[in-house]
Order: sequence, then structure tokens, then C-alpha cells
Amino acid sequence: MIAILLVLSIPGYAFQKTPYQSVNDVPNPKDSGTGYVSNPDGLIDPTELDSLNNLLAELNRRTGIETAVVIISDFTKNDDDFTFSTALFRHWGIGKGGSNNGLLLLIATERRQYRFVTGYGLEGLLPDITLSTIGDRILVPAFKEQAYGSGIINAVKVISGYLQQPANKKELDTLFNNQKITTSGASTKTILFAIAILSAIVAGWQLNKIKASISKAKQKLSNLYADISFWSAIVLLCCVFFLSTVGFFSGHFMDMLWSVFNFFPLVICLIIVLYLFFAHLNILSSLRMSHKDDVNYFESFGKFYRQSWWHTLLSPILLIIIFIQLVQITRLKKRIKAPLDNNGMPMRRCDRDAEEVNQYLSSGQLKEEDTGSLIYDIWTTEHAEEIKLISNPGYHYADFEVCPACGFRTYTQPIEITIERATYAHGGRAKRVNLCRNCDHEHFIEFIMLDKLVRTNNSSSSGGGSSSSGSGSSSNSSSSSWGGGSTGGGGAGGRW
Repeated sequence: MIAILLVLSIPGYAFQKTPYQSVNDVPNPKDSGTGYVSNPDGLIDPTELDSLNNLLAELNRRTGIETAVVIISDFTKNDDDFTFSTALFRHWGIGKGGSNNGLLLLIATERRQYRFVTGYGLEGLLPDITLSTIGDRILVPAFKEQAYGSGIINAVKVISGYLQQPANKKELDTLFNNQKITTSGASTKTILFAIAILSAIVAGWQLNKIKASISKAKQKLSNLYADISFWSAIVLLCCVFFLSTVGFFSGHFMDMLWSVFNFFPLVICLIIVLYLFFAHLNILSSLRMSHKDDVNYFESFGKFYRQSWWHTLLSPILLIIIFIQLVQITRLKKRIKAPLDNNGMPMRRCDRDAEEVNQYLSSGQLKEEDTGSLIYDIWTTEHAEEIKLISNPGYHYADFEVCPACGFRTYTQPIEITIERATYAHGGRAKRVNLCRNCDHEHFIEFIMLDKLVRTNNSSSSGGGSSSSGSGSSSNSSSSSWGGGSTGGGGAGGRW
């Protein structure tokens, strides 16, 4: 009986997930050459893991930002999530040593906690409030459903899109241009400064009025833009209140503004620029969600900018949005030229917002639109005696080819699919294939062998010590695999 009880108790110990006692115990994906994600407990499935690594590699290529994602069951009880994640960031040295442009996302599923940590160089571009918003709106809902992979992937997509916005590039240029502000002509500058603030308030009122008239369709990215523009407005009002209060009690508002606090006008003007930029992106995101039909969307866009064109005087970077939209409108006009029916009469284009058009498209054509490889314009006669489908390149046209099996443009470029994951005991195996998203036809290209995982051991670490103390002596030895970046503890975290 005792022997039976001992045997029955073995599985409980075998599958018990032991918390990581030190940052030295967390596998570094750079050491094993598996990318940017440390997933030692297998909490993300192979397909999502490959997609996430590809996204992080693309983010690094486009922005130069080095990102690490760590998802584990739990870590030592001696540390909280802030201490452990910060120590892990410094231990690996995420980001480049000169720019400190690293980003870490740590998830501990048993604790139901996540934590973003940013390097010194990213604290301005990715403020805590932005990361907190992304965590609350994207990570938490997904993690509650235990959809860890999809939640992280969606968060990385939003961060990538946010970092590549023109406003952030403009902000970097502004920060590195040391423009001198002279005290001459203070009265004229003060008047212009006051006009700019009042104009920004009027512009905000107008945008809120326009937003209220748009359909209530919601989008996470749209909400993020709304939050950023809202907090920009709050900071602007706080700065105005502070300057007015100090000027009132000192009696020397002009001297205080242009001598002691001469940098405030530049900061507030920058806030106005960012506020209007993200507020316009919020409006356009809402318009896009309200209109499936491209023609209706661009008509709404034209009406919107006929009302708010003067906002470009306060935020010139809005011209970037207008230019991109005008290029797309020019392409659309060429695309929607009406074909002629058999009687030589112009045909009518189906309105995607007002008509149900799925009856005209096959399942394969709907999949092409779903993947973004093609967009179909549907033309009919008055009583639908004749129907013409005209295909146009979609936003992801180059990512797909025509499938040799089903004939639809849903055949992916070569992708890698993991067959057997690498472990610490043995290597893994993956296959490189072309895959059809419509009929699942698969064309095998080659097998790829994956090196086995290697657990790094640091002889200088003391057994049983906390992660923060263990990382101090080993940060230099592990930083070579990343870039040697550091952090001041900036970031945000939360629970689900």
C-alpha cells in the first residue's frame, strides 16, 4: 500500500511547476538562437511563437528597438514583478548599449501578473501611461481567456504601429534640435502663444463634436489614440493653469515666461501638435470602422478635412496624413471607373455599407479579402442581370501568391512551422513550406533542424539568493548576446 501511494504521488511532483529562483535560471533566447521569446514552460503554442518572433524581428529591423518577451509560470517569492523583471532586463542587457533602446515584457501566469520594462532611451517614446493602456485594453482581456500568444502578438502590433507613427519621428527630431529661444519680441511671441492655445481648445471642441456624430463602432487602436490625445489635452491644460497661477502671484508673467520658463512654450506647442495628430488618427480610425466601403470612407474623410483643414496650422504633421489619404484617393478614382455592360451602358457599383454582397463572392474570394491579398469591386446592372467582379491588390498583396490547388491568391510566401520543439535534452525540427489559407494545400520546401536549448550557469551567483542580487554580478557576461542596454525601471505592469 505504501509503495502504491508513493507511485501515485510521482505525477504530482513531475508536473509541478517550480518557480524560477533567480534570473540566471530563466533561459535566454539569444543563447539558444531561438529569437526574442523565452517560453520555457511551453505556455505559447509553436505557431504563435513563430509569429511573435517574426513580429519582434521586424520591429527591430524597422525601428532598431530590441524587444524581449518572457512568459513563465512563476518566479521566486522573494521578489515582486518589478524587481524581478528589472533585474532580468539588466542581467540580459536588452537594447543597444549607447541608446538603451530595449523593451522587456514579462508574464508570470501563476501570479496573473505582467510587467513592461523600458530602457532609458525608450522612456520618452513609450511612457508608462501608454504601456498601461496597452496592457489594460489588450493583454488583460486575452490573458483572462488564457490566450497568451494572441494577446502578446496583438500588443506587439499596437506598440510597433505606435512607434512608427510620424509624430514620434517628429518628436525625436524636436528633441535633438537645440533651438534657441530669444527674449526679444516677447510680447509678440506671447500673443501668438496665447492664440495657439485658444485655437487648440477650439480645435479640440470641434473634434469632439465630429466624433460624437460618427458611428459608435469601437476599435482598440482607436481607443488608444483617444487616450493619448486625451492625456495630451490634460497636460496642456495643467501647464496653462500652472503658468497663469505663477504669473498672477508674481506679477511678472512676461519675464517669468520668457526668461525663467522659456522652454515651456516649446513643450506646450509640442503637446498641441501631438494632441491634434492623435485626435485626427482617432477620428480616421472611427471612420474606417464605420465604413466597409472605400468610396464611402474617403467621402467621409473629405468632409472631415473640409471642416478641420485649419488644424494643420497648429499641427503641420497632419499634412502627412492628408498626403497619404490623397494618394489613396487618386488610386481609388482609377479603380472605380465603371465598366460597360453588354449594351454599352455603365454598370452600377455595389455599396458595401448598404448592400449584402457575400452572395456575389465565393468562399475563396472572401478568404482573399479576409487575408488582404485582394479587394473586389462588384458591378451589376439595374436588375442584376449582369455581374462583373474586378479584383484589386489588397494591403497584403505581396505576401501571397496564387494557390496551384484552388486557384485563389491565398498561397503564403515560405513560412516555417515547428514540428518538434527544441528542449534542453535534444534539438527540435521545423519545416519550411508554402501554405494556402483557403484550401490548406501545403508545399514542402525543406526541413530545418533546431539546436537544443542551453541553460546558462553562472558560477559567481550564490545559490538561493534573490534575483536582484544574483543579476548584479552576471549582467556583463550575458549582455553580449543582446546589446548591453540598461534601464532605470520605467514601464508599467498589471494583473488579470
